[in-house]
Amino acid sequence: MDRPLVSVRMITYNQEKYIAEAIESVLKQKVDFQYELIIGEDASTDNTAAIVDHYQEKYPEIIKVFHRRKNLGMQMNCRLTMEECRGKYVAVLAGDDYWTYEGKLQKQVEYLERNQDVVGTAHNVYSCDANGDEAPAEYIAFPMQRRHIYSKHYVMCLQQLGHSSSFVYRNIKYLLNREQWESFLNCRLNGDVRVSYTLGMLGRCVYFEDIWSCSRRLLEGEGWLASTYQQNLLSYYVDMDLETYKYLSTVFGINIDISQSLLQKIKLARYLAIESATKENIVIMLKVYISYIRFQLKKWRLKI
Repeated sequence: MDRPLVSVRMITYNQEKYIAEAIESVLKQKVDFQYELIIGEDASTDNTAAIVDHYQEKYPEIIKVFHRRKNLGMQMNCRLTMEECRGKYVAVLAGDDYWTYEGKLQKQVEYLERNQDVVGTAHNVYSCDANGDEAPAEYIAFPMQRRHIYSKHYVMCLQQLGHSSSFVYRNIKYLLNREQWESFLNCRLNGDVRVSYTLGMLGRCVYFEDIWSCSRRLLEGEGWLASTYQQNLLSYYVDMDLETYKYLSTVFGINIDISQSLLQKIKLARYLAIESATKENIVIMLKVYISYIRFQLKKWRLKI
């Protein structure tokens, strides 16, 4: 097959209830260009592998499935799937989300083709629960208006472009040099945040207010949201602040100041430790304090 214009990146693990709907929403897209669907199947223990194989057999010219011999986890599975995307543009859809508008890909790609100075696009997202019922909105990073521009300013404020199911962007591996691309792949930030920050540093992104996809809020199971909620969120977000600083410094030479973000987490950690003086809350409070002090020392050394 010739190189497609768009690679749709999808990772999945134990999502037999939702994966068919996700794939069908990709296949229903009405486009006038060639695209591929790259699926990273992470050694599921349910019927997910059989379902994706069925679709690959039915649409071999579009779908490529990469089965992992053993479960690698979301981070490594995502990395390997990213590396397989050959298209000029990349669209993203998790195995438990789905697109709601059949003209989504066409409209976003057309915009990118017409506007060479724009590196990425995103749009508003509907949220639903496991039963398909509407769930509270959660992915609005800043007030969204038609053709709102996301850029470096929002990265510096630690705000992301939006939810990954809305992304269509210029393939990042063609925008970075090899060393930067390796740093991007090895970054521990979750996919939508990592892509958001990278695109924001590389140029302008356009956000459309239209709702063209649905993201499931699954707080149980083995998806990213559920696995994140199963750990201490305060500790997790401190780690992600530090990872953001490390990534932007390494790849773009930008020493972003995360002091205010860490200070907010100190206040919350102190409140939790006072209200409920459990061992875990006290340990987390100490961790946040230590992280803040270390960051201030690093910032102070950089100024000398």
